[in-house]
Amino acid sequence: MNQARYVREFVHQAHAQGWDYNLIEAIDQPWKRRLEGTVGGFWGMLDASTLEPKFLFAGPVAERSGLASVIAGLAAGAAAGLLLGLGTAWGGPLRRAALIVLGATTGLIAVLHAEHARLAYRDALEWTVLGAVALLGVLLATSFAAWRGSAIPSAEQAWRTLRRTPAGYWPDGALGLLRGLLLFAAAIAALLLFVDPRYRDFPTLLYLAPAALLGVLGWTQAAHGRAERICAAIIAISVIGRWSSEPANPQAVAWLATGLVLATPLLALPLLARSLSGAGKHQQ
Repeated sequence: MNQARYVREFVHQAHAQGWDYNLIEAIDQPWKRRLEGTVGGFWGMLDASTLEPKFLFAGPVAERSGLASVIAGLAAGAAAGLLLGLGTAWGGPLRRAALIVLGATTGLIAVLHAEHARLAYRDALEWTVLGAVALLGVLLATSFAAWRGSAIPSAEQAWRTLRRTPAGYWPDGALGLLRGLLLFAAAIAALLLFVDPRYRDFPTLLYLAPAALLGVLGWTQAAHGRAERICAAIIAISVIGRWSSEPANPQAVAWLATGLVLATPLLALPLLARSLSGAGKHQQ
């Protein structure tokens, strides 16, 4: 849609001013994704497989032609959340409603991310690594469904527990370890996008659902290890730095919000705890 708007407005302006112009490229060249990122493979005016125009120069255009896949993702996710909620008696109706919302949101994001992945992922390595990150997000939601509200250990503590007593690991330890792995992956993604942004996509859809869940849980769980706080600091600094270079870019704003939701609880809670501790000592 953005391409259609840009080309339409340019052509209109060029005709009004009497400019000579040349539109490049005629046909999409998906092989250029490796050299010029996702957008670089789809600059063309014609689809690479059908040679049909990707949009018309008059009339309405839309990002997608239908909502069937989106609705299917919402429904499948909501059904999965309902089944997980019915599988345990703990928490009551409110928890089941939260799981349905979480499932529907995860399903919607999964569909949108799959659509993006088919265009953006370039080789087996990216499919493997980024697919593993997406799987971690699904496992995080599943672990949350089995969680009973007890304390979630830090990633380091969860790893030690897994090595010593695997039987007592689920689900608290799983949540702690998955949080650490997702923070590490998000820190690498945020840092790369900050220091070398050219031709890189914003991985917002990959981390949006985990960020929403961990962002809420983070304010209720104080057991964050040093490594997790370091990752959170890298995420916060990197997303702010990336956004500052183009603050009006909606994708940069969305990535900024996702990163801060993920990182802020881990950075703010220790500062808040020190502040309250200092205030208590001062009163004594």
